[in-house]
Amino acid sequence: MKITVVALLLFLLTGVQVGVGQRVTCSCEKVPDNSCHGVVTCPGGCTALCGSNDACYLSCRSDLLHTRISEKFVKKEGGEIASVLSDRTHKKIEFTPYPRNLHAQYDLEINDDDIWNALNFLYKRGNVKIGGLDFGKLRELRKEMRLGKLVSVNFIGIPAKDLVAKLAFLTGRPFRLKSGDPEKLVSISLEQVTLDEIIARISASAGVKIKN
Repeated sequence: MKITVVALLLFLLTGVQVGVGQRVTCSCEKVPDNSCHGVVTCPGGCTALCGSNDACYLSCRSDLLHTRISEKFVKKEGGEIASVLSDRTHKKIEFTPYPRNLHAQYDLEINDDDIWNALNFLYKRGNVKIGGLDFGKLRELRKEMRLGKLVSVNFIGIPAKDLVAKLAFLTGRPFRLKSGDPEKLVSISLEQVTLDEIIARISASAGVKIKN
């Protein structure tokens, strides 16, 4: 069944400026057509992306999922790979192999890349969860965003460079800052816009140029 992303929407504490140590809460509790009940409370900024059918992504300003890493695995079980990825990203990553792949060992190399391809590798061989979220839901979000579906989004207190990196990770598009202050804090709220319109608004709000 085709799953359409209804919104990338978050509910958080009011206020545009976020001071150091100020705690901000993001939630998917009340998003229409979404059964994700995730809540994240972070010091200094957070993001929640919420779609239909329990598809959501919640993260703090310091979320490291998009960090580029290098790692080589030789004859490792999927659970061992997931454990190392958890350590590198400080995000709990779980892998449950399909019965046919129980105790299977794999060779896998990550070379200056984020962990999406590694997660996709494991996903083809079992069930993968990130912080309790089924990785399949992130795949659905990526598909819909890349297709240009209308979405809603709200970010508070996220540095421009981190925000661009998060969107690059979630969409698979090679966004990067071309010019401007990478540490400029971005707080924007948009409804029913395309991914390209979101990028344009970030550029205007933070005074940066983003290359795709």
